[in-house]
Amino acid sequence: MAFTKVTTPTALAGKLITLTLTTSAADDHVTGVTSGRVYQIKIDNTENTTPVYVKVADTANATAGSTSADLALYTPASKTITYLMDAGHAYSAGVSIWCTTGPSTTDAGSAADSVTITVLAS
Repeated sequence: MAFTKVTTPTALAGKLITLTLTTSAADDHVTGVTSGRVYQIKIDNTENTTPVYVKVADTANATAGSTSADLALYTPASKTITYLMDAGHAYSAGVSIWCTTGPSTTDAGSAADSVTITVLAS
C-alpha cells in the first residue's frame, strides 16, 4: 500500500494522488487535509482478470468490510476507467480509499493483482 501526493498548480485542484493497492486495506487520509473536493478518479485495473470496486469514504480512517463508502466505483476486468465529477465530490473529514472485489459494505475481498488509482482533489 504505497501512495504518493503531488501538489499541482492548477485552478481546479491542487492535489494529485497516486495509489497502488495490492490488498483491500484502506489508504487513509490520502489528501492530507480534512476538507475539499474530489474531481477525478482514474482506476487502472488492467492487471486483473476480474472486476473491482474502488471505494471512497469521507473519513480519515476506514476499514474494508465495515466502513460504508460514499462512492463505490466499478471497473471491469482488464480495463482503465476515469470518473469525472465536474462540481467535485465534497468531503469534510478526509479521504480514505480502498479496493474490493464486491460492491457491498461487508466485502473485503482483494484483487489478485495491483490496482492503480489516480485522484485529482483539492
